[in-house]
Amino acid sequence: MERMHSRLAHRGPDDAGFLGWRPGKPAVVKRNIEITEGAMVALAHHRLAIIDLDHRSAQPMTWNDGRYWLVYNGEIYNYLELRARLEARGHRFATHSDSEVLLAAYAEWGPEALRRFTGMFAFAILDTQEHTVFLARDPFGIKPLYYAITSCGLAFASEIPALVEACNLPHRIDPQAAFAYLRYGYTDRSDGHTLFDAVKRFPAGHHALISLENPQNVCPKCYWSTGRKEQCDIGFDEASSKLRTLMSDSIQLHLRSDTTVAATLSGGIDSSAIIALIRSVAGQDLDIHSFSFVSTDFRQNEERWAKIAGRSVGAHMHWVHLSGQDLPDHIDALIYTQGEPFGSASIYAQYRVYELIGRKGIKVALDGQGADELMGGYASYFSARLASLIQKGRPGATLRFARNAVATGNISTRAIWLHALRHLMPTKFPDFSKRLGRQLLGRPLVPHWLRQEWIESRGGLADQTDVPAVPDPLKAELAASIADVTLPALLRYQDRNAMAHAVESRVPFLTVEIAEFVQSLPEHYLIDSGARTKSVLRHAMRGLVPDKILDRRDKIGFATPQQDWLETNRTWMDNIMRDEMLDRAAPMINGIAIRQMFNEKRLENARDQQTIWRCMNFLRWMELFEMEFE
Repeated sequence: MERMHSRLAHRGPDDAGFLGWRPGKPAVVKRNIEITEGAMVALAHHRLAIIDLDHRSAQPMTWNDGRYWLVYNGEIYNYLELRARLEARGHRFATHSDSEVLLAAYAEWGPEALRRFTGMFAFAILDTQEHTVFLARDPFGIKPLYYAITSCGLAFASEIPALVEACNLPHRIDPQAAFAYLRYGYTDRSDGHTLFDAVKRFPAGHHALISLENPQNVCPKCYWSTGRKEQCDIGFDEASSKLRTLMSDSIQLHLRSDTTVAATLSGGIDSSAIIALIRSVAGQDLDIHSFSFVSTDFRQNEERWAKIAGRSVGAHMHWVHLSGQDLPDHIDALIYTQGEPFGSASIYAQYRVYELIGRKGIKVALDGQGADELMGGYASYFSARLASLIQKGRPGATLRFARNAVATGNISTRAIWLHALRHLMPTKFPDFSKRLGRQLLGRPLVPHWLRQEWIESRGGLADQTDVPAVPDPLKAELAASIADVTLPALLRYQDRNAMAHAVESRVPFLTVEIAEFVQSLPEHYLIDSGARTKSVLRHAMRGLVPDKILDRRDKIGFATPQQDWLETNRTWMDNIMRDEMLDRAAPMINGIAIRQMFNEKRLENARDQQTIWRCMNFLRWMELFEMEFE
């Protein structure tokens, strides 16, 4: 417990507490870890004080008679409304915290309370009467929760290193998760696998009731999932108006804090909408602080866009300037912070933005994460939209959309048609669609730099790009992005980067109400016939966000000059990919092929660059955590 607790200290430097409980005796809570010795259940918590800064709101926290005890990470934004309802039912509160409201809601409604929460959370509730522990995670998995079965029973924590380094778990690599990362860059998949064979990810939108008599039996049950919703009959203008109202309400809730609230700002539509709504909701008296990364590559530099957005609301703008020479000094800390390898150097830029936010003494930052996955913000969704038009038998609209999509400059003619074919093939030609699709795209299931025999023999070989046969390819693609492919990893990166600097990152786009409304809209409200992404959001923000930003057709985000940074640090990379480490990874990685790719300076090829980055990241992660393949 002491090792686990110390490795999570960065997530909550304001207070700490421990609980020890044995059957037949009352639970004991102190700041002294010795009370956990010999306990059947031991809980520990680090607090980042944001709502109700009083010490009485510290955790572990109990409710009324001491039956229920809580450790909890996150925020229940609608806690004031829930508190009023609970008070009307006779409940009385000793604090002004959302934690106590969460406990009271569980005491009143049990697992059904989860459907009443608007927030982000991962929590555990010990029931000393029923001898159970209840685990739950928010619908989108904004807040993390990992668990492992140990020789002593069940251990769970907010971050992987707290489990791996404290519970004497084997440092063995999961072949399936490793293949998904190295081949496709995928992590945080909905299957629950992590790159650590002994550690599982508790799924988003799930809960589990665990008996203390059999703690190794963890069976998560789903209480909410993204997916196909019944299409609502609503006009475009009305839909835009409703989305604006929903977003304003969400911002109002996400601003609840007893500490200063800031915002990250890229200059794109999503982050610009966040700060515009903050000004609209909070009025002119609120000081808005925005934090932005400035790229040294003019093609990826969004400084002028961020300035347009920031000036439009009178924000105090803060800037992070980075060079590739800084990367080697921070990469180890970043890999350790993330717990698993990550996808690109942009995660480093985000890490440094949150570092500056923390240095400024700010504990809460709002972010536009999730809007792209909800409303079709990536050019990669163009092909799914094209496939939908083809399925509907509209050749004229299909050709016009394809021309408009290519004209944005974000996708090529070849790519949009080939990927559209990939969406259609499972329906038209299911028997050989996967193999033919990979051949057309020039992407073999196992490239030459991975060792197929070892991966296959360990059950790790699976096509991670399967596309199901569905009537609405775009809606299916968005649902997969939210639950499995894109968003879970982005939320992990953001949470770890923020909490490493004792900052809570909030994501107002990600509420169940907004998600279910958007999923009920027609596809052309999301990506219109002119290949305008997030069309309904752009329309909803007219008059709040500057038109210059709403009319942007490019997509940059937290992009970094990764190629330049890697070229700058070839000596450092050469050391990471030294023979010793490549030999250790030999069961899975063909070191000769990777070394040849690196020596040939193929960093200018985007696909090779990403391959080299992932292999380098993987090797360094292996070394830091002393990972083994067997």
